[in-house]
Amino acid sequence: MVRMDNVSETVKNWPKLINVKQYAVWKEEFEVFVKSEDTRMWSCMIDGYVAPTRRVEGRVKVISYEKMDESEKLVVDAEKKALAAIKMSLPEGIKHTFKKFGTSRELWETLEKHY
Repeated sequence: MVRMDNVSETVKNWPKLINVKQYAVWKEEFEVFVKSEDTRMWSCMIDGYVAPTRRVEGRVKVISYEKMDESEKLVVDAEKKALAAIKMSLPEGIKHTFKKFGTSRELWETLEKHY
């Protein structure tokens, strides 16, 4: 799984959305930071994350993290880091509203529509 010490260390430095009235400024700063941190994270947020699959006995199945190759693990880690960074950047007063979103793209698009 994602090494949370790396996620926590990175997330400490993310631009924080202090006031939703400043969403446009925060969004721009957040985009710049994500793109400079890891382009895979930005790709997950914009293009979406698709879990790696394998064909097993004629069926397509999502594979476990342990069975992924290194490049697949990097993308999974980038998605988890992107989702955590967005959620942890939100003000305490609105975090609960966006708790249900399971991918960084869903959350990013919802924030864009909402603000």
